[in-house]
Amino acid sequence: MIRARLAAAALLLVAMVMMACAPGGPTSTVEAECDAQRPCAAGLLCQEGRCVGCARDRDCAPDELCHPFERRCELRACFGRDCRLHDDCALGLFCVQGLCLPPEGDPARGCTVQACEGSEACPDGSVCDRENGVCEEPLGCLGDADCAADERCDAAAGRCAPVCADATAEADCGAGMRCLAGLCVDCVVDADCPTGLQCAADTHRCESPGGCFSDRDCALPLTCHPQTRRCTIAAGPCSSSEACGEDEACDPTTGRCRPAACQPDRLEPNDTVDAAPLLLPGREAELTLCDGELDLYRVALAAGDQLQALLEADATLPIRVSLQDDAGRERASGGLLVTAGAAEAGTWVVAVTGDDPHLRYSLRLAVSRGVPCAADADEPNDLPAQATPIEAGASEARSLCPGEDDWFVLAAIAGRPVRVTLLGGVDAGGAGAGAALQLSLWDGAGLTRLAEADGLDGAVTAEATLTVGTRLLVRVAGRDGASQARYALRVEVSP
Repeated sequence: MIRARLAAAALLLVAMVMMACAPGGPTSTVEAECDAQRPCAAGLLCQEGRCVGCARDRDCAPDELCHPFERRCELRACFGRDCRLHDDCALGLFCVQGLCLPPEGDPARGCTVQACEGSEACPDGSVCDRENGVCEEPLGCLGDADCAADERCDAAAGRCAPVCADATAEADCGAGMRCLAGLCVDCVVDADCPTGLQCAADTHRCESPGGCFSDRDCALPLTCHPQTRRCTIAAGPCSSSEACGEDEACDPTTGRCRPAACQPDRLEPNDTVDAAPLLLPGREAELTLCDGELDLYRVALAAGDQLQALLEADATLPIRVSLQDDAGRERASGGLLVTAGAAEAGTWVVAVTGDDPHLRYSLRLAVSRGVPCAADADEPNDLPAQATPIEAGASEARSLCPGEDDWFVLAAIAGRPVRVTLLGGVDAGGAGAGAALQLSLWDGAGLTRLAEADGLDGAVTAEATLTVGTRLLVRVAGRDGASQARYALRVEVSP
């Protein structure tokens, strides 16, 4: 009997210890002590000498998440610790997010291998790991190598921060920032933060109580609300509007209930140029067009810059984007993606329009720095009414700048064929690369196109005969709105 009682007591003691050690238990702690020489079991954290379970994703490494039930840190899907470079993997395998994968990836787990030279070649939301040349999910910085030369990785906040010194903190970090252990941070103590905010001890960011910057900052199962920046209970998924409230509709793209009526986005009002916000290159998400309104945004460009605007929206919906220079002239327009180049420095306008009563979209702007284009002596000749007179024979070299058209006018006699040859078309932006130019001939009013030809490098010829009038217009343009080239014209008029 005594032996049975001792056995039962032993089993009870083991059960109590297991419950105390179990992540997510009443205290989420393990009674064993820990330190650098005595690490905790996999997935647990050593805090104040005791092994504890995680409470939020931020408690874990950037490539880990906190399991919502077991309260252990575990690797994100398609992340591993098997490699850092392709050379760490067997021949024929690629290192992607720490996993050695074959070229086809691991379809069963949804892990892919996609080569890249820059992040623009990667799917939305991913970036190019330039060291390995593959697309990866961005996690912030993991080490100083992920940051610029004058920055270091703030591991606690998962972001790159400028390097600073205490004596020059204001110059190194900017007004209102502090220097801590050689890194620029928002705060060191609560007094460094605006009224109502507190200094987070682990990230040194000014936060409101219960505030957040991402889901990683919230205790599970809370998520970070993108507008209020507070940790809230995530809305449950929906598959139809029947699962939503009376004034709500189910958004099948996110599985979330949203207001049934179209709601203005955070950048409204922006339907006039004066009210248009000035945006930097990057992505603006969760934007709306309500009842066929107009959304305008401004972008500052330097001479030679190439601007690309990409709409992330349902391609079947009636939504369009256009680019306008600072003179109000439309330089490019299209359904979802447009590109144009700026000949001169100025502030351009990106216009988004749509006819549907409720359109949701994201806008991604990219700016690539180009070579400033020197205007030739013919400018301005962007319009038929500004056409530069030319005569028969070979012309001197001319410049075509991004986003421009060059118009010329030639005296011709009805019934006599006119042959115009475009010579050159060498990209003035670099290394003699070919520029895609288009040559076209028009009637004297610039309303009827009589002939057209285009090509890459070399000579392009168009021929036409006037039926009425005594003027023939010649237009030289870039096919993509971003061409920058040097060229010459040769005109031949039949006797």
